Amino acid sequence: MQEVDDEVPVNADGTLDAGFCKWLSQQIVNQVNNTMTANKEISDVSCYIDPSQNILSTSQLNVSLTITPVGYATDIEITLGFAA
Repeated sequence: MQEVDDEVPVNADGTLDAGFCKWLSQQIVNQVNNTMTANKEISDVSCYIDPSQNILSTSQLNVSLTITPVGYATDIEITLGFAA
């Protein structure tokens, strides 16, 4: 992503701008969806960036990704019966 090592808008207290957090979260989700979800490597992804992080004091941006894996049908059980 081009946003790595880029400027980040902050509030007066050094916390992250909430709009920026939502925008960046969506960029990350789009990137993962365009690669892993499109290739059926995962089922879903969600991203959260806490706007209360003080990036001015840490220079670190913490991002939380939650990925739903694909399932595998290793056992298939079929119920068979007669129609009345």
